Amino acid sequence: MQAILISIDYKEITDIDPDYSYLEQDCYKDRLEQFENGDFYFISISAEATIHIPFEMVNYKGEKETGYKIETISSGGVGGIESDSSSEYLESIYEEEKESLIGYLKTLNVDLSNCE
Repeated sequence: MQAILISIDYKEITDIDPDYSYLEQDCYKDRLEQFENGDFYFISISAEATIHIPFEMVNYKGEKETGYKIETISSGGVGGIESDSSSEYLESIYEEEKESLIGYLKTLNVDLSNCE
């Protein structure tokens, strides 16, 4: 029995402890002020796969049947991204994370046919 990929989704969370030290350089003074005013914040982006892992079980009649455990597996993620970055940039990061995650899933021998 082989695990089955159900979906791969975009995941974005607020980066609560970003390294924004680069904003402290004189050339980024305006950008630092925008950050301090809350005009933007930092995010992390990753790809998250939902997979079904089959297992054999015995039902209440004593018959064998297949059950499935639902698991999620995430890519490593990229943090420290400015929240007001272009949608094209955010999408490019997600696509890189998605490709990385697909590599993990192939290593785990997950059936990817549902999402190709």
